[in-house]
Amino acid sequence: MLNSYQNFTENQREYATETTDTIDGSGSTDIGNHRLTFGGEISKNELDNPRDFLETGKADVTEKALFVQDEWQLAKTWTLTYGTRLDHHENFGSEYSPRAYLVHKVTDNLIIKGGAGKAFKAPSLRQLSEEYRLSSCKGGCWIKGNPNLKPETSTSYELASNYRQDTWEMEAALFQNDVKNLIERDFDKLLGQEDGRDVYTYKNTAKAKIRGLELSGRIALTRALSLNGNFTYTDAKDETTGEDLNNRPRHNANVKLNWQSMEKLTTFIRAGYTGDQSLNSTVDLNGYWTADLGANYQMTESLTLRAGITNLTDKSLPHSAEVLGYSEDPRTWYAGFTAKF
Repeated sequence: MLNSYQNFTENQREYATETTDTIDGSGSTDIGNHRLTFGGEISKNELDNPRDFLETGKADVTEKALFVQDEWQLAKTWTLTYGTRLDHHENFGSEYSPRAYLVHKVTDNLIIKGGAGKAFKAPSLRQLSEEYRLSSCKGGCWIKGNPNLKPETSTSYELASNYRQDTWEMEAALFQNDVKNLIERDFDKLLGQEDGRDVYTYKNTAKAKIRGLELSGRIALTRALSLNGNFTYTDAKDETTGEDLNNRPRHNANVKLNWQSMEKLTTFIRAGYTGDQSLNSTVDLNGYWTADLGANYQMTESLTLRAGITNLTDKSLPHSAEVLGYSEDPRTWYAGFTAKF
Protein backbone atom coordinates (compact mmCIF):
# COMPACT_ATOMS: atom_id res chain seq x y z
CA MET A 1 0.00 0.00 0.00
CA LEU A 2 1.42 3.38 -1.03
CA ASN A 3 0.43 6.51 0.86
CA SER A 4 1.54 9.96 -0.22
CA TYR A 5 0.53 13.40 0.95
CA GLN A 6 1.77 16.94 0.54
CA ASN A 7 1.47 20.03 2.69
CA PHE A 8 1.80 23.49 1.14
CA THR A 9 2.49 26.75 2.99
CA GLU A 10 2.78 30.08 1.19
CA ASN A 11 4.47 33.27 2.37
CA GLN A 12 4.43 36.06 -0.22
CA ARG A 13 6.39 34.64 -3.21
CA GLU A 14 7.98 31.75 -1.33
CA TYR A 15 6.44 28.40 -0.49
CA ALA A 16 7.14 25.24 1.46
CA THR A 17 6.32 21.72 0.30
CA GLU A 18 6.61 18.64 2.50
CA THR A 19 6.05 15.24 0.92
CA THR A 20 5.94 11.93 2.76
CA ASP A 21 5.81 8.75 0.69
CA THR A 22 5.15 5.57 2.65
CA ILE A 23 5.00 1.95 1.58
CA ASP A 24 3.65 -0.26 4.35
CA GLY A 25 2.06 -3.63 4.81
CA SER A 26 1.01 -6.04 7.53
CA GLY A 27 -0.56 -9.43 8.00
CA SER A 28 -2.09 -11.54 10.76
CA THR A 29 -2.60 -15.24 11.38
CA ASP A 30 -4.09 -17.33 14.19
CA ILE A 31 -2.11 -20.25 15.61
CA GLY A 32 -3.91 -21.91 18.50
CA ASN A 33 -4.26 -19.34 21.29
CA HIS A 34 -1.93 -16.95 19.51
CA ARG A 35 -2.70 -14.19 17.02
CA LEU A 36 0.50 -13.16 15.22
CA THR A 37 0.78 -9.82 13.47
CA PHE A 38 3.80 -8.78 11.44
CA GLY A 39 4.68 -6.10 8.96
CA GLY A 40 6.92 -3.23 7.98
CA GLU A 41 7.16 0.14 6.29
CA ILE A 42 9.51 2.35 4.31
CA SER A 43 9.01 6.10 4.58
CA LYS A 44 10.76 8.94 2.76
CA ASN A 45 10.21 12.49 3.94
CA GLU A 46 11.21 15.36 1.61
CA LEU A 47 11.02 19.01 2.62
CA ASP A 48 11.37 21.72 -0.02
CA ASN A 49 11.37 25.02 1.88
CA PRO A 50 13.48 27.86 0.41
CA ARG A 51 11.91 30.29 2.88
CA ASP A 52 13.23 28.61 6.04
CA PHE A 53 16.14 26.45 4.76
CA LEU A 54 18.48 29.31 4.02
CA GLU A 55 21.22 27.53 2.03
CA THR A 56 20.08 24.45 0.09
CA GLY A 57 16.34 25.10 0.47
CA LYS A 58 15.59 21.42 1.01
CA ALA A 59 16.21 18.32 3.13
CA ASP A 60 15.16 14.66 3.06
CA VAL A 61 15.39 11.51 5.17
CA THR A 62 14.46 7.84 4.78
CA GLU A 63 13.23 5.62 7.62
CA LYS A 64 12.44 1.89 7.65
CA ALA A 65 10.76 -0.33 10.22
CA LEU A 66 9.82 -3.96 10.84
CA PHE A 67 7.51 -5.17 13.61
CA VAL A 68 6.07 -8.38 15.00
CA GLN A 69 3.44 -8.88 17.70
CA ASP A 70 1.82 -11.86 19.41
CA GLU A 71 -1.53 -11.61 21.18
CA TRP A 72 -1.58 -14.69 23.42
CA GLN A 73 -4.82 -15.79 25.10
CA LEU A 74 -3.27 -17.28 28.24
CA ALA A 75 -6.66 -18.11 29.75
CA LYS A 76 -10.27 -17.02 29.42
CA THR A 77 -9.64 -13.87 31.45
CA TRP A 78 -5.93 -13.27 30.74
CA THR A 79 -4.36 -11.88 27.55
CA LEU A 80 -0.67 -11.13 26.99
CA THR A 81 0.37 -8.94 24.06
CA TYR A 82 4.08 -8.69 23.36
CA GLY A 83 6.35 -7.92 20.45
CA THR A 84 9.10 -5.70 19.13
CA ARG A 85 9.72 -3.04 16.49
CA LEU A 86 12.99 -2.45 14.65
CA ASP A 87 13.46 1.10 13.37
CA HIS A 88 16.27 2.06 11.00
CA HIS A 89 16.99 5.75 10.44
CA GLU A 90 19.51 6.66 7.75
CA ASN A 91 21.25 9.12 10.08
CA PHE A 92 21.04 7.27 13.41
CA GLY A 93 21.13 3.57 12.55
CA SER A 94 18.90 0.87 14.06
CA GLU A 95 16.97 0.70 17.33
CA TYR A 96 14.89 -2.13 18.83
CA SER A 97 11.74 -1.25 20.78
CA PRO A 98 10.24 -4.26 22.59
CA ARG A 99 6.96 -4.06 24.52
CA ALA A 100 4.65 -6.29 26.58
CA TYR A 101 1.13 -5.70 27.93
CA LEU A 102 -0.99 -7.94 30.19
CA VAL A 103 -4.78 -7.61 30.47
CA HIS A 104 -6.90 -9.33 33.14
CA LYS A 105 -10.70 -9.34 32.92
CA VAL A 106 -11.52 -9.62 36.62
CA THR A 107 -15.30 -9.48 36.08
CA ASP A 108 -17.61 -8.42 33.26
CA ASN A 109 -17.33 -4.88 34.65
CA LEU A 110 -13.71 -4.65 35.84
CA ILE A 111 -10.52 -4.85 33.77
CA ILE A 112 -6.96 -4.44 35.07
CA LYS A 113 -4.06 -4.00 32.66
CA GLY A 114 -0.41 -3.08 32.74
CA GLY A 115 2.78 -3.26 30.77
CA ALA A 116 6.10 -1.81 29.71
CA GLY A 117 7.72 -0.86 26.43
CA LYS A 118 10.47 1.06 24.71
CA ALA A 119 10.12 3.75 22.05
CA PHE A 120 12.41 5.52 19.58
CA LYS A 121 11.96 9.03 18.17
CA ALA A 122 14.42 10.66 15.78
CA PRO A 123 14.71 14.45 15.49
CA SER A 124 12.71 15.94 12.62
CA LEU A 125 14.30 17.45 9.52
CA ARG A 126 13.64 20.93 10.88
CA GLN A 127 15.10 20.16 14.29
CA LEU A 128 18.31 18.71 12.79
CA SER A 129 19.20 21.24 10.10
CA GLU A 130 21.39 24.15 11.17
CA GLU A 131 20.32 26.10 8.08
CA TYR A 132 16.66 25.84 9.12
CA ARG A 133 15.36 29.06 10.69
CA LEU A 134 11.79 29.40 11.93
CA SER A 135 10.20 32.69 12.93
CA SER A 136 8.81 32.28 16.46
CA CYS A 137 7.96 34.26 19.59
CA LYS A 138 5.30 36.15 17.56
CA GLY A 139 8.03 37.33 15.21
CA GLY A 140 10.40 38.27 18.04
CA CYS A 141 12.90 35.42 17.73
CA TRP A 142 14.27 32.67 15.49
CA ILE A 143 14.41 28.92 16.26
CA LYS A 144 17.27 27.20 14.44
CA GLY A 145 17.93 23.51 13.96
CA ASN A 146 20.68 21.70 15.86
CA PRO A 147 22.69 19.10 13.88
CA ASN A 148 24.13 17.73 17.14
CA LEU A 149 20.77 16.43 18.38
CA LYS A 150 20.57 12.78 19.33
CA PRO A 151 17.48 10.60 18.89
CA GLU A 152 15.11 10.33 21.84
CA THR A 153 14.56 6.91 23.44
CA SER A 154 12.23 6.06 26.29
CA THR A 155 11.06 3.20 28.48
CA SER A 156 7.47 3.49 29.65
CA TYR A 157 5.47 1.68 32.33
CA GLU A 158 1.72 1.72 32.91
CA LEU A 159 -0.77 0.18 35.33
CA ALA A 160 -4.46 0.89 34.70
CA SER A 161 -7.95 -0.25 35.65
CA ASN A 162 -11.35 0.27 34.06
CA TYR A 163 -14.73 -0.18 35.73
CA ARG A 164 -17.93 0.06 33.68
CA GLN A 165 -21.66 0.09 34.41
CA ASP A 166 -24.58 0.81 32.10
CA THR A 167 -24.76 4.52 32.92
CA TRP A 168 -21.22 5.32 34.08
CA GLU A 169 -17.60 4.37 33.62
CA MET A 170 -14.30 5.21 35.34
CA GLU A 171 -10.66 4.58 34.44
CA ALA A 172 -7.49 5.23 36.43
CA ALA A 173 -3.88 4.82 35.30
CA LEU A 174 -0.41 5.24 36.79
CA PHE A 175 2.38 5.92 34.30
CA GLN A 176 6.12 6.53 34.20
CA ASN A 177 8.37 7.38 31.23
CA ASP A 178 12.15 7.24 31.60
CA VAL A 179 13.50 9.28 28.69
CA LYS A 180 17.03 9.59 27.36
CA ASN A 181 17.99 12.57 25.18
CA LEU A 182 14.60 14.25 25.45
CA ILE A 183 14.24 16.76 22.57
CA GLU A 184 13.11 20.23 23.66
CA ARG A 185 13.28 23.85 22.56
CA ASP A 186 16.06 25.61 24.47
CA PHE A 187 14.89 29.05 25.59
CA ASP A 188 17.51 29.20 28.35
CA LYS A 189 20.49 29.58 25.99
CA LEU A 190 20.62 32.60 23.69
CA LEU A 191 22.76 31.86 20.63
CA GLY A 192 22.93 35.46 19.44
CA GLN A 193 20.93 37.71 17.16
CA GLU A 194 20.03 37.69 13.47
CA ASP A 195 18.11 40.46 11.72
CA GLY A 196 17.49 42.08 15.11
CA ARG A 197 15.91 38.96 16.63
CA ASP A 198 17.15 36.62 19.38
CA VAL A 199 18.16 33.16 18.15
CA TYR A 200 17.40 29.92 20.04
CA THR A 201 17.68 26.25 19.14
CA TYR A 202 16.77 22.72 20.27
CA LYS A 203 18.54 20.62 22.88
CA ASN A 204 18.71 17.12 24.34
CA THR A 205 17.97 16.67 28.03
CA ALA A 206 20.20 13.73 28.94
CA LYS A 207 17.81 12.01 31.37
CA ALA A 208 14.22 12.85 32.22
CA LYS A 209 11.54 11.12 34.27
CA ILE A 210 7.89 11.84 33.54
CA ARG A 211 5.38 10.12 35.82
CA GLY A 212 1.91 10.71 37.06
CA LEU A 213 -1.72 9.74 37.34
CA GLU A 214 -4.60 9.87 34.86
CA LEU A 215 -8.29 9.73 35.81
CA SER A 216 -11.21 9.76 33.40
CA GLY A 217 -14.90 9.00 33.54
CA ARG A 218 -18.36 9.47 32.08
CA ILE A 219 -21.87 9.43 33.50
CA ALA A 220 -25.35 9.65 32.00
CA LEU A 221 -27.14 12.16 34.24
CA THR A 222 -30.47 11.75 32.42
CA ARG A 223 -31.53 10.38 29.05
CA ALA A 224 -30.61 13.74 27.51
CA LEU A 225 -27.68 14.90 29.67
CA SER A 226 -24.26 13.29 29.99
CA LEU A 227 -21.01 14.39 31.59
CA ASN A 228 -17.47 13.25 30.85
CA GLY A 229 -14.09 14.45 31.98
CA ASN A 230 -10.46 13.66 32.67
CA PHE A 231 -7.68 14.80 34.97
CA THR A 232 -3.91 14.30 34.69
CA TYR A 233 -1.25 14.89 37.32
CA THR A 234 2.28 14.97 35.89
CA ASP A 235 5.62 15.14 37.69
CA ALA A 236 8.25 15.81 35.00
CA LYS A 237 11.87 16.18 36.12
CA ASP A 238 15.26 16.69 34.55
CA GLU A 239 17.11 13.81 36.26
CA THR A 240 20.47 15.58 35.96
CA THR A 241 19.52 18.89 37.59
CA GLY A 242 16.45 17.85 39.59
CA GLU A 243 14.51 20.78 38.08
CA ASP A 244 11.00 20.58 36.61
CA LEU A 245 10.89 20.18 32.84
CA ASN A 246 9.65 23.24 30.96
CA ASN A 247 6.22 23.42 29.33
CA ARG A 248 4.78 20.51 31.33
CA PRO A 249 2.05 21.63 33.74
CA ARG A 250 1.51 19.45 36.79
CA HIS A 251 -2.28 19.56 36.45
CA ASN A 252 -4.51 19.29 33.39
CA ALA A 253 -8.26 18.80 33.47
CA ASN A 254 -11.17 18.78 31.02
CA VAL A 255 -14.90 18.46 31.62
CA LYS A 256 -17.67 18.38 29.01
CA LEU A 257 -21.44 18.54 29.45
CA ASN A 258 -23.47 17.14 26.55
CA TRP A 259 -27.16 17.86 26.00
CA GLN A 260 -29.22 15.88 23.49
CA SER A 261 -31.76 18.68 23.19
CA MET A 262 -33.45 17.16 20.13
CA GLU A 263 -33.27 13.80 18.40
CA LYS A 264 -30.82 15.14 15.81
CA LEU A 265 -29.30 18.04 17.78
CA THR A 266 -26.53 17.73 20.36
CA THR A 267 -25.12 20.76 22.17
CA PHE A 268 -22.16 20.89 24.53
CA ILE A 269 -20.11 23.14 26.76
CA ARG A 270 -16.54 22.22 27.56
CA ALA A 271 -14.06 23.67 30.06
CA GLY A 272 -10.34 22.98 30.21
CA TYR A 273 -7.74 23.78 32.86
CA THR A 274 -3.98 24.06 32.26
CA GLY A 275 -1.99 24.18 35.49
CA ASP A 276 1.05 26.16 36.61
CA GLN A 277 4.18 25.53 34.52
CA SER A 278 7.68 26.84 33.87
CA LEU A 279 8.44 28.08 30.35
CA ASN A 280 12.14 28.63 30.95
CA SER A 281 14.45 29.29 33.90
CA THR A 282 12.99 32.77 34.52
CA VAL A 283 9.39 32.71 33.22
CA ASP A 284 6.54 30.87 34.97
CA LEU A 285 2.97 30.68 33.71
CA ASN A 286 0.08 30.50 36.17
CA GLY A 287 -2.76 28.05 35.64
CA TYR A 288 -5.77 29.16 33.61
CA TRP A 289 -9.16 28.00 32.27
CA THR A 290 -10.63 28.07 28.76
CA ALA A 291 -14.16 27.22 27.60
CA ASP A 292 -15.80 26.13 24.33
CA LEU A 293 -19.44 26.01 23.24
CA GLY A 294 -20.81 24.07 20.29
CA ALA A 295 -23.57 22.15 18.57
CA ASN A 296 -23.84 19.25 16.10
CA TYR A 297 -26.91 18.63 13.95
CA GLN A 298 -27.34 15.26 12.23
CA MET A 299 -29.13 16.40 9.09
CA THR A 300 -28.91 13.00 7.38
CA GLU A 301 -27.10 9.72 8.01
CA SER A 302 -24.18 11.00 5.97
CA LEU A 303 -24.24 14.75 6.72
CA THR A 304 -23.55 16.48 10.07
CA LEU A 305 -23.56 20.26 10.54
CA ARG A 306 -21.26 21.82 13.16
CA ALA A 307 -21.07 25.28 14.75
CA GLY A 308 -19.67 26.80 17.90
CA ILE A 309 -17.28 29.13 19.70
CA THR A 310 -13.80 28.25 20.92
CA ASN A 311 -12.09 30.14 23.76
CA LEU A 312 -15.43 31.58 24.81
CA THR A 313 -13.90 33.98 27.37
CA ASP A 314 -11.19 35.16 24.92
CA LYS A 315 -8.42 34.10 27.31
CA SER A 316 -4.95 35.35 26.37
CA LEU A 317 -1.54 34.60 27.91
CA PRO A 318 0.81 37.16 29.46
CA HIS A 319 3.29 38.98 27.21
CA SER A 320 6.20 37.14 28.90
CA ALA A 321 4.76 33.84 27.64
CA GLU A 322 3.84 35.10 24.16
CA VAL A 323 7.38 36.35 23.44
CA LEU A 324 8.55 32.77 23.98
CA GLY A 325 6.07 31.45 21.45
CA TYR A 326 3.27 30.33 23.81
CA SER A 327 -0.24 31.57 23.12
CA GLU A 328 -3.94 30.72 23.07
CA ASP A 329 -5.97 31.32 19.93
CA PRO A 330 -8.45 34.20 20.45
CA ARG A 331 -12.21 33.69 20.65
CA THR A 332 -13.21 32.06 17.38
CA TRP A 333 -16.60 31.34 15.80
CA TYR A 334 -16.74 28.36 13.48
CA ALA A 335 -19.24 26.57 11.24
CA GLY A 336 -18.81 23.54 9.07
CA PHE A 337 -20.03 20.12 8.09
CA THR A 338 -18.90 16.50 7.94
CA ALA A 339 -19.98 14.34 5.01
CA LYS A 340 -19.56 10.58 4.66
CA PHE A 341 -19.50 8.92 1.27
